[in-house]
Amino acid sequence: MLGGMDEWTGRLRPSEAKVAAFVRSRPHIVADMSLAEVSAAVGVSEPTVLRFCRAIGCGGFYDFKRALLLDLDRRGAARGGSVSSHARESQGDPVGAAALCLVGAKRVVVCVDRGWTGLGRDLAERLNAFGVDAIGLPPSRVACRLQRGDAVWLLLARRDDDALARALEFARHDKGVRVIASSGWATAFDICVPLATPSGLAIADAALRILSRLDVLRQEGAQAAELQSKQHANRGER
Repeated sequence: MLGGMDEWTGRLRPSEAKVAAFVRSRPHIVADMSLAEVSAAVGVSEPTVLRFCRAIGCGGFYDFKRALLLDLDRRGAARGGSVSSHARESQGDPVGAAALCLVGAKRVVVCVDRGWTGLGRDLAERLNAFGVDAIGLPPSRVACRLQRGDAVWLLLARRDDDALARALEFARHDKGVRVIASSGWATAFDICVPLATPSGLAIADAALRILSRLDVLRQEGAQAAELQSKQHANRGER
């Protein structure tokens, strides 16, 4: 996305070009900003930001942020293979990246420690309430249930076994599965939200932070859709 943005610059209106310049200069910051924050930072209206998103081929602001994060992921991986948790954190807020990954997945597989299956079911139900297809599974059943386009949300206080690590690494490369690790030890992941301590309480805290951000994204998407609907209605009245 960032590399191809130059091709669009000549076709953008001056106000939209200001948004493009802002995104190119600080993409990691923009990836964690709301529509209102980008609008205020650039000094343009929210409809202008939405027009910029559509001008570069995105359906709206949410689609733009998801594409931007995926582009940043690819660039980070190209520079150094698998991106470490420290590098991931330096690219922006990992909680926001995790929330975008969950909402953009075809399906989410919530993987929790044995003894925390109730938490896994609860998280899956909350994701379903947000319109995200999700199931909760123990580590022993994850490998055989993964499908292309899934996102795996690891919520494990203990170290994973070698079989699970190999299965996740294979799924990432063969099926395009993305792995979110809410832990400090995971080796095969795309986004890491580190735990303060390897405990069940820390896992629950990380999960709630990600769900809260997911709710914010859902509200932003609804607001952006309402704004677009008003714009279409206003054009129809003219």
